[in-house]
Amino acid sequence: MMFYIVDMKEAAKKRLSGEWGSGILYSLGPTFIMSIVTLTTSSVFTPLVEGDSVLNIVLLITWLVLILLLGAITSFMSVNLVVKFTRYDEKIDFFLGWKPLKSFARYCGFQVLFGIVVLLVFSLVLITFFSSEIKMLLVDFDSITENDIFDMFFSFAAVYFITFIVVLVLQIKFMFVPQIIAHEEKGIFEAITDSWQLTKGNFFRLIGFYLSFTGWYILAQITYGLGLLYFMPYFTVSKVELYFALINYQVDEAKKQEETEEVLIEEEEQSTQEEDPFDV
Repeated sequence: MMFYIVDMKEAAKKRLSGEWGSGILYSLGPTFIMSIVTLTTSSVFTPLVEGDSVLNIVLLITWLVLILLLGAITSFMSVNLVVKFTRYDEKIDFFLGWKPLKSFARYCGFQVLFGIVVLLVFSLVLITFFSSEIKMLLVDFDSITENDIFDMFFSFAAVYFITFIVVLVLQIKFMFVPQIIAHEEKGIFEAITDSWQLTKGNFFRLIGFYLSFTGWYILAQITYGLGLLYFMPYFTVSKVELYFALINYQVDEAKKQEETEEVLIEEEEQSTQEEDPFDV
């Protein structure tokens, strides 16, 4: 599909017009809750690192698990709430943004799966391009020369670059998986397949979509986060607008294909009737 980034941005501005506060709430509200909980509880649980008792270790691990779980909940809430907001859903309950539970579980499953894939890619590239250097570090460390250090540096740079390219491709191809899970309540692998189809033929345009927000992102950083109040609603709603635009295009193409097939079938039937040699 040929889409124009500027159209997605204009659609986002139109949706946010007069409701930018709601956009801030849905895109940043869950993250704000996560930050507050983390900061308030870290002062209590972080000192446990200094303790060496079994109880201290158990409490610390429990806290870390709960923080990770809360992070997953708030992350899914942001996706789910922005999708509902963008499609003009009148009934949006902020504190129920993590529901349905099945979709939340699928979202968590996808994030874990994606993390495993990235780890496997990095490990495979590292072993492939950095195996001799690893062996040298582990077995023959004392004999490492200055040239060896330079070779290691360039080898590791190559590992990082290749991993970055692979992860970038996967990130673009899977960019709509969270929206599909939240909006259509599909399973993980079905959502991955749909996202792959939606992004097909648009790889570089989707990279351009992300790059078009670079200026706003930099502004958000140099204003110590205040720019996020503009950047996050603008970016997240634009992304969902793009998702719906690709979905609508896919539906329209399917209808056109179906209509074309029906016309061809009718023409074939008419041709058969007109050319029947036994019709006297």
